[in-house]
Amino acid sequence: LCASHGSTFVAVERRSAALTSTLKSLLRQLDNALPQVEESIHCLDIESPENKSEHSLSTLTEKHRLRRRTLLQHSSLLELLELPSLMDACVRGHLYEEGLSIASFANTLEQRHLADADVKNSIVENVVKEVRRREDDLRRDLLNRLRSDVTMPQCLEIVTALRRLNGVELERQSRVNSVSHGVGGVVVVGGGPDDLEKLHETMEWKLQVSFLEARDVWLEADASISNNAAAFMYSNKGKGDALKSVAEKILDGIDLYRTRCFEIASQYLAIFRSSPSYSLKTVESSNRAYMLLSMWTTRRIDTFLHEHLSKKCLPQISDTATLRDALESATFFA
Repeated sequence: LCASHGSTFVAVERRSAALTSTLKSLLRQLDNALPQVEESIHCLDIESPENKSEHSLSTLTEKHRLRRRTLLQHSSLLELLELPSLMDACVRGHLYEEGLSIASFANTLEQRHLADADVKNSIVENVVKEVRRREDDLRRDLLNRLRSDVTMPQCLEIVTALRRLNGVELERQSRVNSVSHGVGGVVVVGGGPDDLEKLHETMEWKLQVSFLEARDVWLEADASISNNAAAFMYSNKGKGDALKSVAEKILDGIDLYRTRCFEIASQYLAIFRSSPSYSLKTVESSNRAYMLLSMWTTRRIDTFLHEHLSKKCLPQISDTATLRDALESATFFA
């Protein structure tokens, strides 16, 4: 019987040896996993604030919940991170309305996520800072457009955009100045309506000065009569009608300068002159606007008479008729 079933006995012995080896390997793996099991048991225990660790169940659950929320808001986060580059594209493409909307949205982000000084949100903070830098680029681009030849509707559009940009800055300053967190979380309220009104008046005054300075650049670039007259005289030297042509060139230059100054003054009055009102503050604002325009006009006429007409144009005039016409045109200009 044993001889006839010898192969069976050998197979059983081999299976027994293999099973014993497998069981020993399983026991070794269980021994190696025992520390991890004990750590898991410790994490599953009821926690207290004293023994809470980063590998505890509640901590891991909270991290998992935050990651799932982040994944669900993935597209919104991408849009948030693209705000600075979108603002930059609006500035480069002269899309002022969209750029101002992004700047206003940055104020909303700052109010919602950065109002509490105890809670740090570095992503939103960096996005808001980048948008603020693009706001400065937008302001420079708007002022640069005023240095070129723009019509009255274009001037009004640019100044309106600058005023809205000042409004965004005023909103941010009012929020910063109105509520600040003191020591121990005590809220200190400051920066009343009078301070905000003074800040608004200062911004409006700076806007008027910036407007006149930018238009000065355009005026000097397009109305340089002395250089044109000198170049024309040099090119026509020796010709019989040179003096007459130079005189016409000077008179045309004076008329061009007068027309440009009148255009700038008209644009300034149409944009910055307040509507008729019996309000004392409105009257004071209008008076300041008129005073600034008067100072600018006096300076432009003085610069024209001394720098352009007296020093550069009058020495080129050799006949009294041309001198008389130039002085009459300058008097009419003044």
